[in-house]
Amino acid sequence: MQDQITLIRNGELTVLEAAAGTLLAVLQGEVWLTEAGVAQDFVLQSGACHRVRQGGRVLIDAAGEARVQISRAGAWVAGPASANGACTEERLCG
Repeated sequence: MQDQITLIRNGELTVLEAAAGTLLAVLQGEVWLTEAGVAQDFVLQSGACHRVRQGGRVLIDAAGEARVQISRAGAWVAGPASANGACTEERLCG
C-alpha cells in the first residue's frame, strides 16, 4: 500500500481493510477508531498515531473533520503538521 492522506468527516464512517502493522497518524483533528478483533477502542488527537494490531477491518470516525495519514507497516509517518498541512518533522510511530 502506498501512503495516503484521507479526509474523515463526522458521521461518515470510514472503513479500511488494513494489514497488521499499518500506521494511522492523525495530522489534524480527532478520530475514534476500532479494529476487528481488538476489544479496546481508541481516540486519537492531532499528532497521535496508532499501529494496527491484527489486520483486517478498521472503522474510523471523526469529531468534526480530521486528516489521517495511512502508511504501510514500518513506514515513517508525518509528524505534527503546520497550519497548511505540511510536515514539520518525521518520527517513527511505535
